Order: sequence, then structure tokens, then C-alpha cells
Amino acid sequence: MTTEGADVRPPLRVHFYGTSMASVDDGTVAISATGPDALRSLASQLFAAGWNADQVLELYRGGELIGQTTINNAAHGCVEP
Repeated sequence: MTTEGADVRPPLRVHFYGTSMASVDDGTVAISATGPDALRSLASQLFAAGWNADQVLELYRGGELIGQTTINNAAHGCVEP
């Protein structure tokens, strides 16, 4: 169980490519996912890798910021980028 705010780092940038690929690469982690639920899969992989569920994700498409969420919300499908 994680404590709210514990080990939360600056936002991770998630980049979307097309309609079915998402990736994050911040120098400490490089993960990508494909498919209709790419963001959900990516968030689940981040959580499994030990990232805090409250970690903020900034969502980008074509270099433009399109939204923000947390790993927890993304893993539960609570985001529509």
C-alpha cells in the first residue's frame, strides 16, 4: 500500500502515437504499450515496476499537452486522452 504523496516525482510525460500506442521515457524508465487500451496498459506496467499510484502523468499528442492524470486513474481506465 502506498502513502499519498510518498515518492511522487515530477510528472512523467506520456506520448501517444496514432490511436493505439503510448510510451514514456524520462531517462529512468522506458515503457511502451500498444492496443486499444495503451494508456491503461502503460499505467499498469508503471505500477508493476514500482511507481507510486499517485504519480502524475502528463499526456502529449503531437508534442501538445492534451491532459493530465495519475497512474492509478489511468490503470483503472478513468482517462480518455
